[in-house]
Amino acid sequence: MLKLNLLSKTKIQPKIIVKEVVIIVLLVISLYYLINFVFGFEYGHYVWAPTFYEAVAINFILGLATGATCTTLCAMVLIPYVTQKFSVLKAAFKASFTFSVFRLSIYLTLATVAFYLGSTFLEGLTKTWIKGIIVVLSFVIVLYGMRTSYNWPPLWFRPKKSFFGSSHGFSAFLGMASGVATICPTLWMAIVYTALMKTIFMSLTVITSFWLGTTFWILLLGTFSVKLRKIVKTKEGFEIFRKACGMVLLSIGVVYILLAVTT
Repeated sequence: MLKLNLLSKTKIQPKIIVKEVVIIVLLVISLYYLINFVFGFEYGHYVWAPTFYEAVAINFILGLATGATCTTLCAMVLIPYVTQKFSVLKAAFKASFTFSVFRLSIYLTLATVAFYLGSTFLEGLTKTWIKGIIVVLSFVIVLYGMRTSYNWPPLWFRPKKSFFGSSHGFSAFLGMASGVATICPTLWMAIVYTALMKTIFMSLTVITSFWLGTTFWILLLGTFSVKLRKIVKTKEGFEIFRKACGMVLLSIGVVYILLAVTT
């Protein structure tokens, strides 16, 4: 009987009530103007460096200081997972580090592609198909937000703990997924730098410097999110917290789609 009850519960999909729709709409409107402002600030403070060493230093500082959109997106993916799965700082740090390392693997791949495409990549940045890519990636964020909040759409597959050869396999999976959804402006600018470098080593070093800057915050937020377990003490409390993170992700995805279409 208990088994049947559990099975029946898993089939029940939470309904999006009017109150939540209103909250999402208000989030989208607020985030649209906020992210527009942040984009302007990030672009306005982005300094084009003529040398390799300046490029490394500037991208690290930008990742540390103005990579807010990138860090927020990653944090909304990582924090609910860490809060639910881990209860000690060491395990949370390991999960956050694994998440960030696999995020770097995607960044290095993008930097390599940008380097070898060179001028072709730079010319493509001004074309409509780039906006198309942003729309597609933003839609992925929307779907992940819906999955986080409402357990929909259903997963096509479930990575096991050993999926990546470690107990933190899902942390790696989330890191790669966050890396694929690469749409924050300063990261794109860092990738532009990689296309301008003279050697592949320089390109990979530049993108790694940006990653190091953002990783400081991701490790900090991810590791200490275990402290939320003391605040979110009940299963119901965690579900509310998880749903809130999902709604923020959903709203960010919608905002990025609107920005791609309207700017």
